[in-house]
Amino acid sequence: TASGGGSYPYGSSVTLLAVPATGYEFVNWTESGSVVSTQESYVFTVTADRILVANFQLITLQVTAEINPVEGGTVDGGGSYPYGSSVTLLAVPAADYEFVNWTIEDVEVSTTYTYTFTVTENTVVRANFALITLTVTVVAEPADKGTVTGGGDYLPGETVVVAAAPADGHKFYHWTNESNEVVSDENPYSFTVVENISLKGIFGTVSIGESEVPYIELYPNPVGDYLYVEFRVELSESAVVSLYDVSGKVLANYKGSHLFKDVLELKTSHLKPGIYFIKITDIDTDTRFTGKVIKR
Repeated sequence: TASGGGSYPYGSSVTLLAVPATGYEFVNWTESGSVVSTQESYVFTVTADRILVANFQLITLQVTAEINPVEGGTVDGGGSYPYGSSVTLLAVPAADYEFVNWTIEDVEVSTTYTYTFTVTENTVVRANFALITLTVTVVAEPADKGTVTGGGDYLPGETVVVAAAPADGHKFYHWTNESNEVVSDENPYSFTVVENISLKGIFGTVSIGESEVPYIELYPNPVGDYLYVEFRVELSESAVVSLYDVSGKVLANYKGSHLFKDVLELKTSHLKPGIYFIKITDIDTDTRFTGKVIKR
């Protein structure tokens, strides 16, 4: 609006006032197309009839689209817009990332890839992305026959190592998936994760003749400088005793036959504190055993 116009005696002081409407800003006062003032309040001495025009224009507002983290994706739609315009922003996640939400001053405003709003002020909108995580779930079955490790959240393409440790008097058989299909009899078992996956470590009771007794004994456990492996079965020349860390890395291999009640001494003083696995495989006698060892 513009106020102050009317009839005035010659030589009077006249004050014109321009008041912009919502979404507009004052530009200037003009007379016959010429700018006479850029102030909203224009004061002059009247000496002749005058026609003055108050000029307004829509406010131009800035929409700034930020990306968090910067490598998480791209955003389209930021820029300059007239007041009251409809603005649509589009978030596109980068490889291995997923879109989380849009926020303004840390307040969530949308969880869809496209966010449409009416701009009424300069606005900073942040597109938030997160690395995709895949869940590996591992369970022991039966639960009281052993323990399994290696489950958790992983990034796509990461190598996962799951391990099974039978309870005394039991042995590990294999890993199965959600469809109860056998996926591996390796222990530890390593694979590249490309989707959410659930694995079951299947355990059973070790039977020697008709009696059910542990056929391998590891002591002391937790272990100090030396670990002793006592065999309660005979193993052939093809038998391999392997020491693994929790990542599935083989730290040592011991090959050769063992008689009933033989004891193998393994030096462990050089190992860092943590969890390790002893895996014994004899293809000739179909003997398989995996035991968990804790290094103090």
